[in-house]
Amino acid sequence: MKNIQLNPDGSWDMTVKENVGYGTRQVIHVNPDGTFRYMKDKEVKTVTCADGSWVEITPTA
Repeated sequence: MKNIQLNPDGSWDMTVKENVGYGTRQVIHVNPDGTFRYMKDKEVKTVTCADGSWVEITPTA
């Protein structure tokens, strides 16, 4: 199941709830400038910056 929501600031969120390999839920939040945050379950996987660089984040708690 996919759910896409457009926010007033121009950002949008897409939530997928199904078996997607490593988890059953993934969320992609896309900012107006094209940067995005990608999460599987509650774990942030990557943050992509406007200049094209990216950072992987693994929560400790």
